[in-house]
Formats: sequence, structure tokens, C-alpha cells
Amino acid sequence: MATEADEESCPCEKIAHGDMGLVSDEERLARVVCSPNHYNETTGNIRPSVFPDKHIILGTLSLTRTDKVDATELKAIADDVAKSIPDQPQKAAGYLVAKTEDLRRLSEEDGRRLVCVWDNPIIDMPPYRNNPAHALLGKNPHVNELPAPDDDIWGAVKELKKRLVETFSGLLQADKIY
Repeated sequence: MATEADEESCPCEKIAHGDMGLVSDEERLARVVCSPNHYNETTGNIRPSVFPDKHIILGTLSLTRTDKVDATELKAIADDVAKSIPDQPQKAAGYLVAKTEDLRRLSEEDGRRLVCVWDNPIIDMPPYRNNPAHALLGKNPHVNELPAPDDDIWGAVKELKKRLVETFSGLLQADKIY
């Protein structure tokens, strides 16, 4: 249930950046989970690094529009994401999935939306594979705008990460998504 303020606060959601168009509220979005960076195979726990602070603040948390790709393409995207993580060999462990509408419903106590979700196709951007179903999630720039140095931006990000964990599913394999 978007308000007029929401419409103004996330203008990036109102302009299609690729041929697949705007990300609709009904779409499901997947976050690739890599092991060991995001997932502890021994305990089965998702690590907080699955939602990096910097990516949330800068609006660069990558998602894939699962309703726009098939299971084979989703797996290929996940394998490429795992290969792109530096410093330690990774493998795709699965996906966290959420409905766009549920993400857009995350709000402050005063009702202002916390995050924006928009299409961001990756086309001809080596070393990344073409992914016209790529989307981004980021902190709404009109909520907690650039904080003063003494503000608790990290506390706000920590709270948002907690709410993202609650909104996204547990770890799923592609066959459970389709």
C-alpha cells in the first residue's frame, strides 16, 4: 500500500532500466547465498555477510527476479556470483527468496519505507554474465539521510539486516523455487 510519499521516495522504482520492465510487487526476488562466505555448511546457519552493510547503504544488494528466469539460468547466475567473490573459493549454496511487496513493506515506525527495489539489468559488463533479470535493493535514501558522524547508522543498518533476514525465506535450492 504505497503512499504519495513512497512514490516520491523511491523514484528509481518508477523508471524501467531494461526490457523486462519495472519490478512488480508480485515478483519473487532471490539473493544468492555462497559458501563459506554467506553460509556455514557445518551449522547450517546463514551468516550476516549475506546482506553486507555497504551494499544496503549504497543500494547495491544484488537480487535476481526469479519469475523472469528459469532454474537453469538461476543456477548459472549463482555459480558466476560464487566465482566473483575474491579471497576465498566459494560455491553457490542456494538462495534466499522474498516477495517484492514484502520488501517494500519494510518501514520505519512512522510508516516511511526503509528500502527501494528496482530493476538493474546487467548487459555487456564483463566479467559478469548478462543478467537482464538483475535487480537491486537499497536503503531508501529519504529515510535516515546521510547521518552525522555521531548518529548510529550502523545500529539502523543492523536493524534493517535483521528485518531482511526475517523477510527472506530460509535457504532454498532452485527446485524449491520453481
